[in-house]
Amino acid sequence: MDSTSNRPPTLFTISDELLAECGLVRGAARTTSYHCTDPAALYLPLRNMIVPQSRKLSESVVKRILLGFRDGDDIPPVEAFYETRTSEFHLLDGVHRWRASLAFGFPQIPCDLKTRDFAEVARGYRMQQRP
Repeated sequence: MDSTSNRPPTLFTISDELLAECGLVRGAARTTSYHCTDPAALYLPLRNMIVPQSRKLSESVVKRILLGFRDGDDIPPVEAFYETRTSEFHLLDGVHRWRASLAFGFPQIPCDLKTRDFAEVARGYRMQQRP
């Protein structure tokens, strides 16, 4: 688990070595988030999101995202929904982008907010697709 997270270490830890390989340093972000040109994206605090803990990350995907941070590439927003009963944002899609953003030190992440109904349908569909 990296030192910037208080969540259990069930996700792949982004190492300082992988960050360095991409020309980055843990916590060294100088902007509030990665570059995203989606005009509908909302910028939410990373630490206010509830993130699935059961998925491991692909190092190649993380590396591609980190290189995008370094090069200023346009990266799409993550998908999240707002739970009104608990006042929490739940990440639906974008664990790699969220975790890479946390490791690099961005305080915010661009989000495409979905409805609770969309989240329930998406969750059910994903459960059906798993072996």
